[in-house]
Amino acid sequence: MVYLYYSGVDRFGALGVSTSATEYAPRALGPLPRLEDAIAGGGSPLGGAKPKALINIEGAQWVIKFFNNEPVDAPLVEHATMRLAALAGISVAATQVVRLG
Repeated sequence: MVYLYYSGVDRFGALGVSTSATEYAPRALGPLPRLEDAIAGGGSPLGGAKPKALINIEGAQWVIKFFNNEPVDAPLVEHATMRLAALAGISVAATQVVRLG
């Protein structure tokens, strides 16, 4: 129950937990750190092998996955896979490559 409570409004999945018994009022903080927090060394409780953060692009929140000079650029491969699936007519989430200097 504690994990669900701390998941916040930016959670992934369909289950939300309210801080109010009479209306839906989720915690303001979500499970992902903002980009600036991730760069400062914050981790992601979302899980998975790679760190993640939220980034705001033109008013919309996107999940950003980092490439850290590993032998395979897994985020780029994931982007290419999602694009191929979309071209094949499969409904997938929008992805894009964002270069960070």
